[in-house]
Amino acid sequence: IPMYRLIYVQHLLVLISILFVMRYCLKELNLYQKEWMRTLIKGMMFLFIFTLIAVIDFHIDDDLTYAFLFSIGMLVFAIMIGRVGIFRFFYRMEIKKHVTQYKNLLFFDPLSGMGNEKSLQAFREREDLPEELTYIRFRLNDNFSDDSEKDNWKQEQLILDAADCIRTIFEPKGKCFRLSNSEFLVILQKRKSEEVKQHLKNLEEVIQNKNRHRKEPIEIIYGFAQM
Repeated sequence: IPMYRLIYVQHLLVLISILFVMRYCLKELNLYQKEWMRTLIKGMMFLFIFTLIAVIDFHIDDDLTYAFLFSIGMLVFAIMIGRVGIFRFFYRMEIKKHVTQYKNLLFFDPLSGMGNEKSLQAFREREDLPEELTYIRFRLNDNFSDDSEKDNWKQEQLILDAADCIRTIFEPKGKCFRLSNSEFLVILQKRKSEEVKQHLKNLEEVIQNKNRHRKEPIEIIYGFAQM
């Protein structure tokens, strides 16, 4: 096969790859509702459009125009990636700042990475609390005994993984607390019940993904009330 014929296959694979990544990003966006994911998808769309135009131009007239078009697409995509990186950097700095505040004020639960009961009490005593609050309470189904060190380790890992799932969905949207050994509380502000149900549905998908890597699955029950 002449080597130049492989260019057709290469161009086809590039376009399919971009579409495949965009599909994955859309799925992640629907699941986690991350604003930076929208920026990444926009960058992928620009890259796909310019790549498609460049490929069409190449097969019509194989001059250097296609290279400039593809380069423009890559440049726009790189700019979007840079914006995502900056956003993620400041987001992690903000999370680190909150964690530092929790630790300094003894309001931090080190196992779950959430606020503890003192943090919840301090939150409730705030004078600027809005009237519209949503309380979501979670309870883990843990059947471990307290006698075995192995069971204690499994229980800690269960709490750690469950807290990670809850924080992934709810930490950017509200306040997360660990009330007791296997109970968690999330407080959201000004959220409609449909939004809360969608967030809980997303949480179930995150837990399902986490359970693929666990021998003992995470089983959690929850309920929410709005005031």
